[in-house]
Amino acid sequence: IVESYMCTDEINRTRDYYSNEKLTKWTFFEVQNSKYIRWLHYKSIGILDIERVKHFCIIGINSVVDIVALDFPIIV
Repeated sequence: IVESYMCTDEINRTRDYYSNEKLTKWTFFEVQNSKYIRWLHYKSIGILDIERVKHFCIIGINSVVDIVALDFPIIV
């Protein structure tokens, strides 16, 4: 189950991902200590269970997609 997703033009996320050399080697990964999950928890007035959800990120040529879900996705 996807709780939330956000698609952003990659140029607007340069500071988040491209300034970190480790992250430029991958296009799909799980984000640890996610600010996005904390933000969703705050905005949901604590309803979102931050212990159960995971934050995944997909970096494409022109976009960055952040996905918060209850489990690992099935990639086809």
